[in-house]
Amino acid sequence: MLKQVTLSALSLFALAACGSDTNTTPGPKSAPATLNLTGYTPHAGQKVEFKVTDRATSTSLKTSGTVAQNGTLTLTIANAVGASGNYHFDWYADLNSSGTYNAPPTDHSWRREVNGNSSGASVTHSHDTIWVDVAPF
Repeated sequence: MLKQVTLSALSLFALAACGSDTNTTPGPKSAPATLNLTGYTPHAGQKVEFKVTDRATSTSLKTSGTVAQNGTLTLTIANAVGASGNYHFDWYADLNSSGTYNAPPTDHSWRREVNGNSSGASVTHSHDTIWVDVAPF
């Protein structure tokens, strides 16, 4: 009986310690990464590819979609960010319809640095012409 009580007390102590953890190592990637694009009418009907890269591990996930005629597109990647990670959100519009990324001005591309939290991370971007080379994609 004493062993069982001691183990239960240790388990509770360990669980309580988790709530005050100050470790900044990225945790499990259980939250979504979302990219909301507005004003992308110059790219209506074009493919946009979105990549989320964990800056600590260089691992990445991708998805793509087509810009609507009204210039909007929302792309979400499930389980892409952790509560304390730092990420690059990279995306490009496939202006030349090659199906792969080409550096600007052939394709138009953008990057934002984002910090994850327990509910995920998101970027809302209004179209601009400040392109960044996001190679390799």
